Amino acid sequence: MLPSPATPSFSMHPLPSAAAEPMGVNVSPVERGQAAYWVAREPSPGRALLEVLLVIAAVTVAGWFLPLSYDALGHIYLLTVIVLSLRVNRWAALVAALTSALAWNYTFVPPRLSFSKLGLEDGLLLGTYFVVALIASQLTSRIREQQRSEHQREQRATALFHLTRALAATHSLDEGVAAALAQADVLFEARSALLLVDERGHLYPHRASSLSLNEPTLSLAAWTWRNRHEGGRFTQVSPEADTIHVPVLSDNHALGVLVIRPPTHAIRSTPQQRDLLEGFAAQIALLVEREHLRSANERAKLLAESDRMHRTLLDTVSHELRTPLAVLQS
Repeated sequence: MLPSPATPSFSMHPLPSAAAEPMGVNVSPVERGQAAYWVAREPSPGRALLEVLLVIAAVTVAGWFLPLSYDALGHIYLLTVIVLSLRVNRWAALVAALTSALAWNYTFVPPRLSFSKLGLEDGLLLGTYFVVALIASQLTSRIREQQRSEHQREQRATALFHLTRALAATHSLDEGVAAALAQADVLFEARSALLLVDERGHLYPHRASSLSLNEPTLSLAAWTWRNRHEGGRFTQVSPEADTIHVPVLSDNHALGVLVIRPPTHAIRSTPQQRDLLEGFAAQIALLVEREHLRSANERAKLLAESDRMHRTLLDTVSHELRTPLAVLQS
């Protein structure tokens, strides 16, 4: 549940509609949904089992009409189990091994259409089914996980590269925020918003945001900003919310809050997704700090110019007054 400290006031700027393009910023291409940053609902296990049963049935029907010995057909079943283990999970692969063994014994081992007592060689072939299915499924699972991790790591680096390049090409805070939020919308298949802190210490949503914020969302954003801790969906703070709130942090204080509304099919987040969200927030923090430094530098230049003009004016007035006084004294 969300803690109960008082919510600070918000300065609300009008937000564009969800379909509106953010401020006409050219964004580096990022394919929508290219990375599995959200864990969607996995297909029913029954689908893999049905695929296994259909394949084993097809092999059995085809083997009935092939002029092959039952030993050769046993090796075909073994090859089928290996191929299936590359496609389905480990439990479905074990079912494939068991089903193929029973189908081979009942259909092809003499006497046909009855379960026969297996000899040593046939028993070794049957045991091979399970060993091969177990090893292949384990190795396939590891390979898939490694490929997924490498793919997501590469996509995270690519996404941050596109974001950094887009932010480097902008000339103002508004353009940079629009570019960052446009990248987030496409990459995460989501709606996003950025709340920044004004000079009075009030949070306000940037006008490039594509996500409309209601009162509970603003309240959670305020908590995230004050506590410098993420909150919302898939977190331990207000997990019932439909948005994720990530603080935009500098070395000394929080500059704002990045709000993301994940797609409806997402059931949980991944570590890669959280790292990428934090990377987006860090890049936005650098952008805001750069804008603050630029503004401070401009103010310093204005103050220096004003001081120079003030001294010039005093020197001019002093010179103009010095001449009449010299005349009067003489």
